Amino acid sequence: MSFLGLFKKKDSAQAGSEQKIEEEKSEEEKILEGHENGEVIIPNHVKEAKVAAAEMFLEKKNSKNVFKVTGIYDVGVHIMLTGIVSSGKLKNKMKAKVNNKDIVVEEIKIGSSVVKELLANEEGTVFVRAKHFPVIRVDDEIEFK
Repeated sequence: MSFLGLFKKKDSAQAGSEQKIEEEKSEEEKILEGHENGEVIIPNHVKEAKVAAAEMFLEKKNSKNVFKVTGIYDVGVHIMLTGIVSSGKLKNKMKAKVNNKDIVVEEIKIGSSVVKELLANEEGTVFVRAKHFPVIRVDDEIEFK
């Protein structure tokens, strides 16, 4: 199409055929054309990935703080729980109810280092305190608030 052709009024049949040609172009051709014209064209798979990431962020924001127990040890005043955070995060002073008995997180460790919190998919040790110790078993999932 010539430069002057851009300013001519198109009849509806010609405009319709050009629209069909535009729809039939592959995504790759559109990207290459846009690059030549100086336009920024975002591929569909990138747009879909951004939407999926945004949805995951919203889900994570509403996720519960769940700790899956892999080991239980009685350490005097505390119960030492080893395990992994299934979802959410775990911080000091968070509370949970296990068998109608309250437990409170006193200390969190990764290896031998004391940390402030455990994030999702992190493995660590949690020291909890309770007035009356509940029965906790391996593979229990405890939801903290």
